Amino acid sequence: MLNLDRVLVTGGGGILGRCIPFGVRLTRAQLDVTDEREVHRAIADHSPSAILHLATLAVAKCDIDPGLAHLVNVGGTYVVAEAARKFGIPLIYMSTALVFDTPVGGAPDEDVAPAPLNVYGRTKFIGERVVRDVQPDHLIVRASWLYGTPDSTKFLDRLPALLRAGETLRVNQSQTGSPTLIDDFVVALGQAISSERRGTLHLANEGVLTIDRFARKASELLNVPGRFEPAHTSAFAKSRRSASEALSSKHVTLRPWDEALRDFLVRG
Repeated sequence: MLNLDRVLVTGGGGILGRCIPFGVRLTRAQLDVTDEREVHRAIADHSPSAILHLATLAVAKCDIDPGLAHLVNVGGTYVVAEAARKFGIPLIYMSTALVFDTPVGGAPDEDVAPAPLNVYGRTKFIGERVVRDVQPDHLIVRASWLYGTPDSTKFLDRLPALLRAGETLRVNQSQTGSPTLIDDFVVALGQAISSERRGTLHLANEGVLTIDRFARKASELLNVPGRFEPAHTSAFAKSRRSASEALSSKHVTLRPWDEALRDFLVRG
């Protein structure tokens, strides 16, 4: 079993990075993944059992600056992957459902060929190819619609407070996904890393649904009247998005989405 306490986490100050309960988390200020010398120094300082590469440029910023997106999401991934290969360290690369172009209601598994639609998805997919080409000792993990992160401004995280406040909510009813509780995700991720799984892995709560359905279920579980205004994906997304950002897996099944939602609402 791989020692999780010695995993080096890039992007440790990001939304997902702050939720990783194991390893040595380095923020962007502490580690610039595009700088080979900094990456080598971090490896020398921490002698990691593995590298969990979370550092990435977010979707909206990728649309604004495609060049920077390529530098961070592709160039930075190459630097980390080459260092992992050079020093013989397993690499776990965090990817996304946005590498796919999926029809509404669909949920591709690990064997489906990616076909990204936007800058973020394309650079993350190229990052996947870099990892496969450079460091054979790797695991690529894809996620969909993570929620439950502290201090997040994402709609899914703010949903309980918005419902309790009685606000009218514009909810997407044209796009599907797999809402995944961050607690479930990080536990499954830790298990995959410690058991030294290799290849490609999708980690998502079971289920394919719209934000509209998710919000209405939350309203029902909270026993508060919901006020909903259905809307189309185009009202929310500035970049081109797939009709479905859901995922399924041939290897790991996380619990159903509504069970995870119930726990999220209880704790918050």
